[in-house]
Amino acid sequence: QFLYFIGTTSRRMASRLWIFVAGVVASAVLSAAAVMPGSGVGTLHLLNGTDPTAVCLDGSPGAVYVIPSPAGSTHSHDWIFFLQGGGLCTSNATCIERSFTPLGSSKSYPPQFPSDQLGGILSRNCTFNPELCEYNIAHVQYCDGFLWSGDRTGSYDADGVPLYFRGNAIRRAAIDFLAAEYDTFSNAKSIMLSGCSAGGMGTLMHSSADAAYLRASFSGLSQAKIKAVPLSGMFLTLPNADWVPVVAPLALGMVPVANATGSFSRTCLEQTPGPMQYLCFTALQSYAYSTVPTFVLNSKSDHWQVTCTILGVPVPGAEQCLGIPRYVQSGCGVHRNFASCNASLMEPILNFQHSFTTHLAASRGFLRAGNGAFISSCYTHCEGLDHYWGDVTIGGVSMQQAVLAWWNDADSTAPPAKHTYVDCDRTDAAAPFTCNPTCREDRERDGPVAISRWQ
Repeated sequence: QFLYFIGTTSRRMASRLWIFVAGVVASAVLSAAAVMPGSGVGTLHLLNGTDPTAVCLDGSPGAVYVIPSPAGSTHSHDWIFFLQGGGLCTSNATCIERSFTPLGSSKSYPPQFPSDQLGGILSRNCTFNPELCEYNIAHVQYCDGFLWSGDRTGSYDADGVPLYFRGNAIRRAAIDFLAAEYDTFSNAKSIMLSGCSAGGMGTLMHSSADAAYLRASFSGLSQAKIKAVPLSGMFLTLPNADWVPVVAPLALGMVPVANATGSFSRTCLEQTPGPMQYLCFTALQSYAYSTVPTFVLNSKSDHWQVTCTILGVPVPGAEQCLGIPRYVQSGCGVHRNFASCNASLMEPILNFQHSFTTHLAASRGFLRAGNGAFISSCYTHCEGLDHYWGDVTIGGVSMQQAVLAWWNDADSTAPPAKHTYVDCDRTDAAAPFTCNPTCREDRERDGPVAISRWQ
């Protein structure tokens, strides 16, 4: 929710604000003393004992919280391996700022947190989230600053401040730790690879490599079901409403700094001409070359992409979300509000939903057997982590029902249409410019999700 402040101040100041507030609130909630009976507790595990090089931006150890399956559960050998989200840094200044927050350092992580703070796909409420509510959860903390993709050896000198981009090492160390400490992981029946926002894109980019590593490294996983469910991770590289590139050039400019080329799909690199190989760092290309059954859960009116890409403007080293003056002045698109929009202001927003659907439908991933998707029209982001998970429906089927039906379908050759749900298109007829009444964009999101929602 804190991204809403960005439109009223500079991006640099906003970056400090939302990262700081998100970190403080997340830490405060994580530190809450009250734990509901039977809800379980997540326990922090630092990864320096597994791999000393698996470190955050500031050099502190990477970390994972483990929430075990309830005692006696039939799902004791089922896991959700979840990559936390939280944007990315795109310059020396923003990366330095980030290194002093929970999104760049593990120094302030509390040792435990109540798992009843988790929502959506991670919810422990079995009425709201049947079956998955009993899975073990490995919640890997996002602190490398660059989409789980950094693979730089040693530190990077950012204006005299040493920074570490070790997202790849953190993911691998988390896997190695879990396999060493939990027999239920090294001999799991199933592992769902997931994450939201930056974690969702990280899932799209790395699920193939991570699944291959799991099977090659641990014999007990040779027959395990391993699938991917990225949430709000399908980021498009589009210009803003004034046809000015905003986010994509910034992110691509960080690739050599983080030495993220090693995160690109090898097959994509081999099949893509040299000057175009940067496309292998995009969500769509990662999806196209993925070898893991994947269910994309995303909105074609994704709130973050609309506000920060379509309605954003570039500023030195970053982007200013909701920065285009006519949107700032009218309030169109702010706080999920379209009441102040007219047809002209809505046109770029509606064009985005069309571009999203068109690009996704043209991807080889969207057409691959065994895959599925739930593409809503709701003006949301990381909706798979809160009440939207059970409330939003397409053709009478909720996100939760769609994901679970796909997850439990053993037919890897099933046509993607079997498990694909694409919502109606918003129209330019009149405010509130919506088409799916179950989106309920006037409804406040449920209470805080401790370590997952701050995207």
